[in-house]
Amino acid sequence: MTVPLQAFASCLGVGNDGESLQYGDIIAFMNTPYWYKACSSWYTDCVEPTIDGMLGGLSYVHEGDVAWSKTKLQELATKGIIRTNSCIDCGGGIGRVATFALAPIFEHVDLMEGCQAFVEASSKNFAKDALRNRFVAPLQDIDAVRNVIKDRKYDVVFLQWITGHLTDTDVVAFLRFAITDLLLPGGKILLKDNCLPEGFAFDEQDVNLLRSEPMIRALCEAAGCTILSACSQDTWPKGLYPIRFFVIEQTITE
Repeated sequence: MTVPLQAFASCLGVGNDGESLQYGDIIAFMNTPYWYKACSSWYTDCVEPTIDGMLGGLSYVHEGDVAWSKTKLQELATKGIIRTNSCIDCGGGIGRVATFALAPIFEHVDLMEGCQAFVEASSKNFAKDALRNRFVAPLQDIDAVRNVIKDRKYDVVFLQWITGHLTDTDVVAFLRFAITDLLLPGGKILLKDNCLPEGFAFDEQDVNLLRSEPMIRALCEAAGCTILSACSQDTWPKGLYPIRFFVIEQTITE
């Protein structure tokens, strides 16, 4: 089996307590059942279905996060880079981003999330009237995603703070599925996440991996995607891991 980021195996990063790690150790961990088991248990048992819960106790970043995203989305729409009829927020939790950042821009917004409790919360909270459809499926299970999505297609697939919970192989698989099965012709994947200029950071508690930009670019290339643009959220609080926003499309081959 091809290992998407094997070239980064000797890359150094940091763990929960600041200990030095090699990416090869992370690759090995990805190949164990514990990766998804621990992540699922953390969000099921330890995370409240609230804005503060979704943001790990950092609810003060919420307003700035969604305000910046709305501005960026409107800019992309004005330039004709994205269409604004339909969007699906993948790994969208309780609908925080879908409601406050996506619904003001897109005519129709769907949500896909692997945690049943979060999806149920989105039908009762602020997202109650913001979402057209809600789907329960973990992004690492492409068959499950395909089964719930059926033949629906979108102008935009939005991914925020979710790819760090996926193994490298599953990031590639989902990106490939998104460009071939989820997007309408000319559609875009928008990826917003914490991103380092080099190295990586890994939180074993909730199994969250912060990759470097070179890693993200390598995963996109492996999936047959091209990054059209990348920018930083300049309003993001200092002292937190920086945010990068990627506009991605299917690679055009001659």
